[in-house]
Amino acid sequence: MGREDVFAVRWEKSGKSGYTPAYQYDPYHYRVHKMNGGTFQNYPHKTYLPFNENEIQKHLEGI
Repeated sequence: MGREDVFAVRWEKSGKSGYTPAYQYDPYHYRVHKMNGGTFQNYPHKTYLPFNENEIQKHLEGI
């Protein structure tokens, strides 16, 4: 059995790919953080999205 407190999302960029944890965050607040030289890695206001039936349904529907 896997973790239920987080799940992974696949990404692709510039011919590379991988997986990263799914996060919830405020895009506006993050944009301000990024404009001040911050990165997503050191952005303190992100939380894991839990693995639940809603996420399974979205995956099966291709959303």
